[in-house]
Amino acid sequence: MTSEGSGKLIISLVFIAGIALVDGAGAIAFCKSETYASLKGTVTAQLDAISNVSLPTMNSGGSILLGPAFASAEKQAQEQLAEREAARNLTLIAPSRAHPAPPTEPVTTDRMGAVIGMGHAVTDGDAPVALNEVFTNFQPTGPNHPHGAITPFDTNENCTLRAIRPNEKLANVNVMRPNMLAPIQLVYQDSIHEVIERQTKEALEEGHSIGMMSIPRWTLGVIDVVVTDSSGPLYLALQSYGGVMWKIHATGGVDIAHIAMISNRTSALTGNIGNASFEAVRTADFDTPPDFYHYDSELGDLECMTTPYRKPDESWGAWNGAKRGNSLDGNLLFGQDKGFDAYDHWFTETLGISATTNLIEAAQAGAVLVGDVPNYAIGNVTRIKGGDFVSAFLPDTDENRTHEIPQERTAFLAEILDLCAALRAEYGNCLIGTAGFYLDRAARFSGGGVSAHAAAWVEVYLPDNPFEQRNFQEKVNAILAEKGN
Repeated sequence: MTSEGSGKLIISLVFIAGIALVDGAGAIAFCKSETYASLKGTVTAQLDAISNVSLPTMNSGGSILLGPAFASAEKQAQEQLAEREAARNLTLIAPSRAHPAPPTEPVTTDRMGAVIGMGHAVTDGDAPVALNEVFTNFQPTGPNHPHGAITPFDTNENCTLRAIRPNEKLANVNVMRPNMLAPIQLVYQDSIHEVIERQTKEALEEGHSIGMMSIPRWTLGVIDVVVTDSSGPLYLALQSYGGVMWKIHATGGVDIAHIAMISNRTSALTGNIGNASFEAVRTADFDTPPDFYHYDSELGDLECMTTPYRKPDESWGAWNGAKRGNSLDGNLLFGQDKGFDAYDHWFTETLGISATTNLIEAAQAGAVLVGDVPNYAIGNVTRIKGGDFVSAFLPDTDENRTHEIPQERTAFLAEILDLCAALRAEYGNCLIGTAGFYLDRAARFSGGGVSAHAAAWVEVYLPDNPFEQRNFQEKVNAILAEKGN
């Protein structure tokens, strides 16, 4: 199944954003979170007026018919008044636990590794990247952000994933937990059936009305996935321990071929995924050991071990604790290491590649960067009247540098990048162009009476004085002379 554009939200299993109501046919009504107050009053009034409730078939078997709870209308009215008074301090759905405030430091460390702060993205490098270096004024997705239309789909039943094709590159993301909550709440049908069945049985046995129904709910976390890697079709593996809504931000030229979501609970997908296919494996659907500290069987005995454990290393805070003799930290590392071995066994058997390949991972993060930071932050461009680009031409006429070896070609490009960085500091912008230059082989430039092994040019935009061509060329020459080029 594939998406039909960038404005849809794709969610594994059937759940709702807010409150799920079960009618006689077992259908689900989808309601948004902001309707809590009004819907609570409506549903409470409807429950007060019900004397006969026909329920759908329950998991335990059979349909239940609830008869009139009271023969006396007067007694029923008194009970309803008391229930309404008690209901003022209740909600229809059980309140969720308070989510801790997201971290603000670019990176800190907890027992299970790096914690990336808000406004930064975990990368495949040693340090996080500020999101404003990728997108101007980037706003992290959180509980108050809108999302696209909900498109439910089923998780995989056979514990398999689509194979990585020969022309595809694995982008391997594993974040244990998110910084922020998504504007989505989960209510599982099984939970609704269980609560209704239990409370109606109690009402029949004890001779009172159904009353308020407290239905358990779960919240999804959210992680922004910024994709700038345009090197080829990407196979995007998104792994998390809990339920996460992954919001994809793909820049121009990115080709996402397939997205595989792996998590313990329900996953969701939204954002700009183009024509990518997608699927999800949910650990809760399979018989997976919850605790590997006491697991003694062989890894091959587990047919489906999809809990996305991460391999412990020296960056984990528990590592130093274990070295100091802290038994809790030692036990944590031991269980996590065994869990990762089992997960890596399944991952390798399923995709033919290790779970550590091209890995971008963190204990906690709100955003992930797949690819490199662009030369300029991506954003809206405002054209300034009266300005213009001025440029400087830079042929490589050094006879001692023939560009026959990769190091010479890389050195030439590095000099141009270094020059542009100096110009950007002064002018606030800089563009680079090349001619007769290839990274993978030698080339020649010939034109305008100039013959060189390669050529490049740099440009800056001057909004106030576009008549600075000669001065700009002199400025470039001065910078090159200062750098010894």
